[in-house]
Amino acid sequence: MRWTRFFTVVLASVMLFSGCAKRYDPEEVCTGKWIKPRVDQAMADFREKSKTAFDLLKGVSDDVRKTGDLGKFQMVTALVSLASLVTDFKDSSAIRDLRILSKTCDDPKLVTRAFSGYLREQGAPEAIVDLLEQVDAFQKLIAEEKG
Repeated sequence: MRWTRFFTVVLASVMLFSGCAKRYDPEEVCTGKWIKPRVDQAMADFREKSKTAFDLLKGVSDDVRKTGDLGKFQMVTALVSLASLVTDFKDSSAIRDLRILSKTCDDPKLVTRAFSGYLREQGAPEAIVDLLEQVDAFQKLIAEEKG
């Protein structure tokens, strides 16, 4: 009876800990259905923290739509807001989680697409989104691992 309990405890422990070490097979899990909720979850905290910077960027966008002109003040405000968004994103837990997803699914553009998707969701001008997707410095910035 004593050995039965011992083996039961050992077997249960092995099964429990082997579940913790599970590695996902990219072919099985890297579907849009599997990735989307994980990207949404990773971005949730960043969305909340970036509200102020994005509100400033939206304000500039609205001004430009009304006047048809991007003045010096609006340009500076837009650049500062965008720089703040990029910095907040780079320093967030979202980027760490997205990098893990990117590596798991062997998708190097996942982080960029998540950030671009966020900008589009918030109504950012497509020109800004396109610019960020094309700028090598932005790509390198978000690709850097914290040391």
